[in-house]
Amino acid sequence: MEVYQWLFRQNGFKVSPTGYFVYCNGVTDKDMFDGKLEFNIKLLPYKGDDSWVEGTIKDLHKCLNGSKIPESGENCDYCAYLEAVKSI
Repeated sequence: MEVYQWLFRQNGFKVSPTGYFVYCNGVTDKDMFDGKLEFNIKLLPYKGDDSWVEGTIKDLHKCLNGSKIPESGENCDYCAYLEAVKSI
């Protein structure tokens, strides 16, 4: 959400800090399907903070254009997977 808010702001749009997610979950307790799907729908407000986006994009650009592979992150599932594969 915050990346989109940041992108719109960078393009001169006035953007609210509050965005909304539409959450749709299929109804599973009906006795019959009757050829239609029914959903419970919720609108979830989300207050975004895009203050981190620009710095992160700059860091990503630097990483992608660099010649050094970044250190593994201890909370990164992908890094943990790669480490596990190495031990096989």
